[in-house]
Amino acid sequence: MNALRQFLHRREARAALAVWTIVPALFLFFATTLAVDPGANLDELRLGAAIEDTGVSTPEGEVAIGPRLVEGLEAQLGLQVTTYGTEAALREAIDKRDVAAGIVVPEGATETLMTGGPIELGVIRTDANDPFTNAFTANLAGQLAANLNAVLPTMLPDAEPPAPPQVTVAADTVAPTADFRFATVMAALLLPLWMAGVAFSALLTRAGEAIRRSVGVSATAVSELSVAVIGAGIVAAVLVVGLATFTWNWEIDLVGLFGFGWLGLTAIAFLLLGAIRAFGLELGVGLGVLALFVQQPVSGAAFPAAMAPDWVAWAEPITPLRYLVEGLRNLLIGGSTTPDMVLALSVLGLVGLGLALIGYGRLAIVRRQPAPASLQGA
Repeated sequence: MNALRQFLHRREARAALAVWTIVPALFLFFATTLAVDPGANLDELRLGAAIEDTGVSTPEGEVAIGPRLVEGLEAQLGLQVTTYGTEAALREAIDKRDVAAGIVVPEGATETLMTGGPIELGVIRTDANDPFTNAFTANLAGQLAANLNAVLPTMLPDAEPPAPPQVTVAADTVAPTADFRFATVMAALLLPLWMAGVAFSALLTRAGEAIRRSVGVSATAVSELSVAVIGAGIVAAVLVVGLATFTWNWEIDLVGLFGFGWLGLTAIAFLLLGAIRAFGLELGVGLGVLALFVQQPVSGAAFPAAMAPDWVAWAEPITPLRYLVEGLRNLLIGGSTTPDMVLALSVLGLVGLGLALIGYGRLAIVRRQPAPASLQGA
């Protein structure tokens, strides 16, 4: 019993019990309070419409199918629809992820419909979205024609009786992938990737403390930061090779994925290491665990980041997982925002490095302080 009492007086033992109790409770709390029903948040989904049709002048005024279609989508589904003048502009917006997908209304569509003729609308989408958005846009391409054919008599009451089907839809995917797993792998990686980073950073600082008194703060700082960079490179290599091997797809951009993954993981390691060095092991690890829960709903891994609950939406611009997810999707499937993701992760990595340097500076100051008077004569 004496050994057990001494053991429980150790801070590490009490911390272990606390972590074992608190972490599952935190997982339960955030899993329930941050759970998102994407279907109930369609008003946050951004679509586009390229309206190349100018409409038709009638005695009752201008008639145009494009604006009516946009109004119908916004009214029935609650979607945000941004209009573009050309199909090229819409494609560019999808590639930049300004919108998730878009509808193309061709020139002369209204006039053709008014005379009872058939038209073909276009639906432009990308597989480089989150799984929910991918499923929604695929369904939109499949259901749009049927829904329009059903409501056209009310939208164009003066039109000639059509010979069904009056409207058909041609779907075009700007960034297709033959492997559906590429869209889902990010959601599967977030939790283990971040929690492994927390454990790595905690163990790294413990190793640093073991050598700090003998080699000094500066050498310890260089050692920890160097191992963080090397470790990030090793993990990035393992993930890229594993992804290519498990999917048996060696045509993916291996070099680009490795470089971007190395940058993202280095930024994560610096942020977690910096938090531990600046705020101490216990508080730093706690902040690292909390950061995972805040990042998951705003990362865009499973559903659009805009659907995240309001009380964590503020974190979207400062979460590394958000940029890591989008950058990996760009490289695996398609998208033109990779330079922006690289810049954002670089800035976050520098912030983490700054926190680490603050922590090392604090350790150096503490080391230079004179010993208490009660110990000087010992």
